[in-house]
Amino acid sequence: MISPENLDQLKELTLKHTFKSLHLVNELLGLCKKFNEAGIGYVVIKGPQLSHFLYGDATARVSVDLDIFLEDHRFFFKGC
Repeated sequence: MISPENLDQLKELTLKHTFKSLHLVNELLGLCKKFNEAGIGYVVIKGPQLSHFLYGDATARVSVDLDIFLEDHRFFFKGC
């Protein structure tokens, strides 16, 4: 059985993870919108997209970054 203190810690970590995942989803949607507007083909790899595909929930897996393959090689995002 989980102690009340550990349960509170688990709830806090879950909430932090959910907010971080939602932030990544928001960033991903913004990038995809810009790529679409610029006519740049792309494929989202791993991250929130994979979580949504596998579990129907973009926050179900921990993600720390976004992996996107771009069709147009003229773009390079340093530090992303």
